[in-house]
Amino acid sequence: MKILIVAAFFPPQNSIASLRPYSWAKWWSRAGHDVTVVTTIKKKMPNDSNLDCSFFKVISLQIPILSKITKLSKPITTEKQIKIKKHDIIIQILKKYFKKFSLKTGCFYSARFPDFHDLWVIKVKKMINANDYDIVISTGGPYSTHRVGYYIKKKNPKIKWIVDWRDYWTKSVEMKGLFIFRPYEKYLEKTFNNTADLISTVSEPFSETFRIMTKTKVITIYNGYDIEDFNFLKNKKRIVNKKLIIVYAGTIWPKISDPSPLFNAIECLDKAKKITPDNLEIIFLGNNADVKDLIQKYGINRYYSYKGFLSREDAIEYQYNADIGLLLGVNSHEARGVLTGKLFEMLVLCKEIWAIGLTNSMQAGDLIEKTNTGFCFGTNVRLIEKEIMERLKDNKRKDRQKNFEIIEQYNRKNQAEILLNTVKEI
Repeated sequence: MKILIVAAFFPPQNSIASLRPYSWAKWWSRAGHDVTVVTTIKKKMPNDSNLDCSFFKVISLQIPILSKITKLSKPITTEKQIKIKKHDIIIQILKKYFKKFSLKTGCFYSARFPDFHDLWVIKVKKMINANDYDIVISTGGPYSTHRVGYYIKKKNPKIKWIVDWRDYWTKSVEMKGLFIFRPYEKYLEKTFNNTADLISTVSEPFSETFRIMTKTKVITIYNGYDIEDFNFLKNKKRIVNKKLIIVYAGTIWPKISDPSPLFNAIECLDKAKKITPDNLEIIFLGNNADVKDLIQKYGINRYYSYKGFLSREDAIEYQYNADIGLLLGVNSHEARGVLTGKLFEMLVLCKEIWAIGLTNSMQAGDLIEKTNTGFCFGTNVRLIEKEIMERLKDNKRKDRQKNFEIIEQYNRKNQAEILLNTVKEI
């Protein structure tokens, strides 16, 4: 079959969101299908992933306005240094407030309308022939990818269109959008869902929500993990740490990623002189993952280090060698179906997972419990204190007896096969 994947996030972009569409392209092409991916041109970064994309076709198109914005952000060459400084200051102030606005609303942040990817859609429509494919799958966010899928479906009604939602759009907990655009967003969402032949999403609670919103068939395709991503670790033994190492790898989202209960517990143990920086260290790494302000609030700077936004391989190795892998979330009805791709990797990589803010009633917490990969603490500071002291005993820092029979169900190859087989049945 000829399959088109429409994805804004895709390698070499070092993002967990890139791995979902990449796994489909990888495993479907290996199964003998003709796969094409249309995505955005990526700015080269030092921490780019080096995943092999040679066995399928990748079409990369520029988001028009972003190239102009990038040029504007560069200093102006002039003889008068004062003009350069003024230009830089203005640009930095504008960028600061624009980023704050985008993070708060999701607008121009690949999450809510309007978004720069809407301009990218125009370019994609001009070069895509709707009759060249048997299946098109658009994965969002951004929602703009579904504009492409909708366009192709209208041009060629015989094609099977899958709308994939990695997260909620109009029901987003983190990014609420702008009030004036919400009715239009709901209209678009309804149109996409009702026109699609199949809807896929990342967890069963998410699927339940979408089933209420549309009569289109909805299935759960978990993010999962790809065991081949860990091949470079095969000949590497875990480091035996001299102190308890707790590692968080990922992005910090203000409303759903709060490590405060852990920091509070460490603060209490430090004040009671039960721990020192010689036997405990917290390491954070990832994009927008520096929590130094919160660390200072609890007065535990001596225990904390931020390693920056590392390459995927380096981030994986940090988690592999840590004594504790940290997962952050919130215990709310809206977030109960959040299952990040990072969690599935942690099931395989980490000696033990500590979920802060999550309870066993959440799907992520339930999965951690069923696989015997760690603990869910919710916001119970005293329980965290107790477990820290337990782990500081050498006999409590051994690898857990994980339930790999359950973990193996979430292999990305299996998830890709389930999705494609469901399409074939339509």
